[in-house]
Amino acid sequence: ICCEGGSAMLHDVEATAPLNGSSPNGGETLAKKSSCRTGIIVGCCILIVGALGASGAAYFLARTGGQAGQDDGACQADTGGTCHSGECWDWRRATCSAGRCVCPLGRCAREGSCALEMDPPKSKPKEVAVVGCGIAGALTALELAHRGLKVTVFDREASCFVGTSGRIAAEMMFYSYNKAFFHGGWSNIEAGVLAVKNVQASASPEGVKKAAMFSLKNQKTSGDTITVSLANYKKGALTFKRGEGSPKVVAICSSCLSGDDAEAITAIKPGWHLETMEREIKQVIPYDLHRINEDKSPDEEMQKLLAEADHPIKLKFLIRGEPRTNQAYEAGFFEAAGHRLRDFFLVQYPELCEAVITPFCCVPGTVARAWVDNNPHKAGYMCPADPFAEAKGTENGMGVTHIFSTQTIVNNMNADGDEKKAWSFEVWNASETNKRMKHWLGGQHMFGAATNRQESGFVRTELIFSVIQEILTRKGASFRFGRELAGISMTADTTSMEMRPAGGQWTNSAENVRTFQPVQAKGETETFHNFDRVVISTGGAIGSALDDLDPTLKGDHQLLPLMGYIIVGPPEQLPPSERDIGVVFENEHMYLRSTMNGSFAVGGGMYFGDGTDEDVRRLRWSSGVTEQMGYFDAKNYMEQAEIGKQLMQDPKTLKLGGCRPMSVFGNFPMLKSYGGGRVVLNTGGGANGFVTSWKSAQLATDIVMTGTVEEPAWEHAFTKL
Repeated sequence: ICCEGGSAMLHDVEATAPLNGSSPNGGETLAKKSSCRTGIIVGCCILIVGALGASGAAYFLARTGGQAGQDDGACQADTGGTCHSGECWDWRRATCSAGRCVCPLGRCAREGSCALEMDPPKSKPKEVAVVGCGIAGALTALELAHRGLKVTVFDREASCFVGTSGRIAAEMMFYSYNKAFFHGGWSNIEAGVLAVKNVQASASPEGVKKAAMFSLKNQKTSGDTITVSLANYKKGALTFKRGEGSPKVVAICSSCLSGDDAEAITAIKPGWHLETMEREIKQVIPYDLHRINEDKSPDEEMQKLLAEADHPIKLKFLIRGEPRTNQAYEAGFFEAAGHRLRDFFLVQYPELCEAVITPFCCVPGTVARAWVDNNPHKAGYMCPADPFAEAKGTENGMGVTHIFSTQTIVNNMNADGDEKKAWSFEVWNASETNKRMKHWLGGQHMFGAATNRQESGFVRTELIFSVIQEILTRKGASFRFGRELAGISMTADTTSMEMRPAGGQWTNSAENVRTFQPVQAKGETETFHNFDRVVISTGGAIGSALDDLDPTLKGDHQLLPLMGYIIVGPPEQLPPSERDIGVVFENEHMYLRSTMNGSFAVGGGMYFGDGTDEDVRRLRWSSGVTEQMGYFDAKNYMEQAEIGKQLMQDPKTLKLGGCRPMSVFGNFPMLKSYGGGRVVLNTGGGANGFVTSWKSAQLATDIVMTGTVEEPAWEHAFTKL
């Protein structure tokens, strides 16, 4: 029963592809294939593995990816829900008619709910409110101000970046939509055992339930995949055209091939999108497929790629899945985010290099490099002559390095030199790793490392807002702190927003744990009518303010707050020469960086809590059994690595909690447009918020300005409601 609709008590089941039986597209059954895509076939499975603790939640997060369906723009009455008992879920705002949940007149089915249709705004925006000041909100405010709009930033804390996921980890890995290429993460038995042993992830009873429903929604929206192997390929056997994120098959010629290949190719159907391609010698990474898709002649490029490939080849196709679940589309978005940082933000505002530590800041001949060279004390680092050059001697350079505590991953990396090259990794042996990273290891022996410089870096979250605030203030923006969103509504002419005092304050406990103290708010609720548009970037703290505007966020389980933890040690523990590289302990799932003054900042851990707004606000540090009857020992998590043990033993080490807003879109952030861009939602970056926000901020600003995005490549990157 759980597999049918998520609960034995459900009386409204969303219509979706069958979990068993024949696929309407002619492929294998969904139940047979989709376990390789998400790792979990149905929600009831995560109820079991989630209750077991780390391995369940960890594997779920490692493999999940997907989102709510995109609409074609036409006004449809059928929400996709069924109501055999005569009732529909409240969040659908639909009525039951002949067993179907349908919308009343004046409303159209969008994402399974009945939304009020509105004509696009007639006038261009002049004043915009940005609610929420994490990385997504701050960068959106900067994009808006850059385009000449008057911006007011609201946040319920006393400043920005207090509740942001950056309190956990702030590495920028523009390749991190998929790190399994070196078989890290939870993709080998050793790492899985370590995850369970050290309880790297767990959940409260309510968190297990929410994660299960989130997984069910993911399963319904992430589509299906099928892999076809071909020993040989001849030009014209498959014909492609530009698809929604990656090349789409439009014709199949089985007579073009012979033997087993002729039979195998008949499994492919028109309309399927090519998601990944593996070949014997040279790996084709998803980035390449997205680039080909945006080429003027995608079929010509695909024919060349397939004909010249070393055979056999394996082609994985996405069936029925929404574009944002397509790994090639995700890859393109991550790459575009890195380019937006490099080609726009660091060109227009090179002073960001004080807080954004990346080889992009040190490219010779750029304004960013000139700023770093002219402001060494502000930057806190010196640029190497070539920021992309491989490490020599004991120097580690810039970028992000993944350090391995088992020999297995090192062997995997060395065994596949082509993948290593395709993903721009330089691999260090044990001796090189332990010499170059000795200050990071605390005496612990490591077996090797893989370092990326081409698409990586990290953010000093303790500094980024002060840099952005100075720029915004210079551009005439204003800030209203200590206020939270209480309600929002739209008419054809105005967008009304209610903001109330948030209350509460932060203190440090005797154990140096950053703790939230509920304090009654003072002041009255204010109603604002003067904003032409509103952007909401409140992370996982959605609260009830959007319940009327978008009941699907909570009702349809589209956003899942995921808690985590961070520690910050005393200053001057890292020498200046080692403060410009991000570090990942891959098996331990620990993310490390340096502050400007040389403190270690170590973060990670995954705890699925109750997911309430209060839960997200308090950002508790957990030391065992939680207030929600769950369990997570952050101390034990941090002590997986020797440097973590040393920091936890130091009474000066600060301990904090944080929250990542996980989108059911997987590695894609959650971008939505309401009322033709009158209200825009930009959240859901999850563990990749410091990657995706550089691009999602641009797209959110596009939608504010025109109701859509400027670049055709990203027309499927947001949902219109």
